[in-house]
Amino acid sequence: MDGHPEFISAYRAELSGIILILVLYITTAICAHHGITHGSLILYCASKSALRNFCKRMYKGLSPFQYSVFDLIKTTQHLLEHLPIKVTAKWVKGHSTSRIKTIQEELNDIADYMAGKYGKHPQPQHMLAR
Repeated sequence: MDGHPEFISAYRAELSGIILILVLYITTAICAHHGITHGSLILYCASKSALRNFCKRMYKGLSPFQYSVFDLIKTTQHLLEHLPIKVTAKWVKGHSTSRIKTIQEELNDIADYMAGKYGKHPQPQHMLAR
């Protein structure tokens, strides 16, 4: 979910990850396919602001549309409302320098590496027209 070039940011990437990679879409599909009606999921994310805002309450009126990530927040809220399981968000330290890392820190390092690689060499259809 790259979005409009002026709004691309690490924050948008984190929220996109929560929606797509975090598994809200995948979890929704798995629950529907297997008839899962209860359970829990722990979401680990290195962005405190993304975790704080991914289920942020949106108010009526025009002010919510001022958020550059309004579309992602609304999609996340919609998915969370329809999931039959409880989703708990937990922060994981990004760019950890610990000699012994947790599995969450290891996975975060892999995700950061992949995001950096994509940022340097995006798919042609995602590059800005010049």
